Amino acid sequence: MIHQSEYKQNNLSIVLVDDDDIIREIVRIYLEDRYDVDDFSNAQDALEFLKVHNVDLILSDINMPNMNGLELRDALNDFTHLEAVPFIFLTGSSDDTLKNKAKALGIDDFIRKPVQKNDLLNTVAPILLRRAQVASALGRMLDVQVTESLKPHLPNEARGFRMILDSQEASAGGGDLVLHISHKDFDFIIIADVMGHGVEAKFFAHAYAGYIYGLMRSFADTLSLEGCLERLNKAIYEDSLLEKSMLTVCVAQLFPDGRVIVATAGHPAPLIVAKDGVYEMDCNGMLLGALEDTTYEAAHIDLSKGCQLLLFSDGLIELPTMLDNPEGVYIQIAQHLGETFSKTLEQSEAILQSYYKNECKDQGLRDDVTYVFLEFDASKLLKSKKYDGYRKLF
Repeated sequence: MIHQSEYKQNNLSIVLVDDDDIIREIVRIYLEDRYDVDDFSNAQDALEFLKVHNVDLILSDINMPNMNGLELRDALNDFTHLEAVPFIFLTGSSDDTLKNKAKALGIDDFIRKPVQKNDLLNTVAPILLRRAQVASALGRMLDVQVTESLKPHLPNEARGFRMILDSQEASAGGGDLVLHISHKDFDFIIIADVMGHGVEAKFFAHAYAGYIYGLMRSFADTLSLEGCLERLNKAIYEDSLLEKSMLTVCVAQLFPDGRVIVATAGHPAPLIVAKDGVYEMDCNGMLLGALEDTTYEAAHIDLSKGCQLLLFSDGLIELPTMLDNPEGVYIQIAQHLGETFSKTLEQSEAILQSYYKNECKDQGLRDDVTYVFLEFDASKLLKSKKYDGYRKLF
C-alpha cells in the first residue's frame, strides 16, 4: 500500500480543468493530499500553463465554453513535452458519439460525474503507476543502448602501435569515452571525460562523441592537432547545450614511423616510460569551452626508440586514498611504471591495474578510471623501410 506522504514526496503533478467551480473544488480536495494539483476554470488558461510546464496527468471536463475538453486534448498534440502524459476526461454525458470522439483523441479513461473519491483515486493511481513503469523501462533500455555504444574499445594494433585499454566505471555509468579515428596518414586515439556520473554524464558523453568524431574527421587534414582542439573549444563555447557540461580531452596522433603528437585540454598529462625514467609530457591545455579563444600546445614523442606511453583520465589520480595528495598518485604511478620498463606492455598494464585496484579496494572508485598503454613495434618500421618499393617474389 502506498501512503499519501509517499505521493507528495514523489511530487507527482496533476492539472485539473473544469468550468464548474464546485466540481473543480471537490476534485481538487480529493487529490491534493496525494498530488500537487493546479486547477483551471477554462481550457485556455490551462493550455497556457501546459505550454511551459511538465505534468504527470491531465484531468479535464469535456463540455466547457469557448474551448471544450476535446479541443484542449487536440491542442496538446503540438506539445512534444506532453506526448506521453496521461489524459482523463470528466464527464456527466452518456452520449456515445461524444465518448467515441474522445477515445479517438487517445485518452486514457473517463470518470463519471458526480465524481466519487474512490472512483477518482482508483482510476488515477494505476494510470500514474503504469506511466512510471513505462518510463522506467524505456529509461533502462536507453541506458543499456547508450552505455553499450559508449563502452570504450580500441583495436589491439594500429599504425604499428600496440595498445591496451582498461576502463572501470565508478557508478552506473559515467562520462569517460575513448575514440579511435583512422585517417589515411595517421590515427587518433582520444580519451575524454565528461564531468559527472550517471544518465546525465552518459547523455553528454554521447553528444560529445559525435562532436569530436565529426570534427576530427572533417578538419584533421587541414588543421594541426592544436588547431583541432581550438576548433572544438570554440564549438563547445558557442553551443547552448554542450556548454552546460564540462569536458576534458587528451588526443594522441599516431604516425606509422613511431611518432606521437599529444595535446590535452583540462586533462592529465600523459606519462612516458623510458629506459632512464618516467616523464610527464608538457602539454597541459585549458578546459574546453571555458573561454571563447584558447590556444593549445602539443608535445612530441618518438616511440620507435622503445618508450611506452600512458594516456589516462583523471579518475586514475583521484583514488579515494589519495584525495589529499593527488600529486602523490603521479609519483606512485611513476615509481610503479619505472620498475616495468623492461617488461612487456601486458605486464606493465597488469602492474598499474593492480596498483589502482588495491588503492580503492575498501572505498571503491571515486571516478571512472580509463587508461591506454601504447608502444611501437620498431620491427614493423624496419621491415616496411627495407621492402618499400620492391616486389616480393617468394
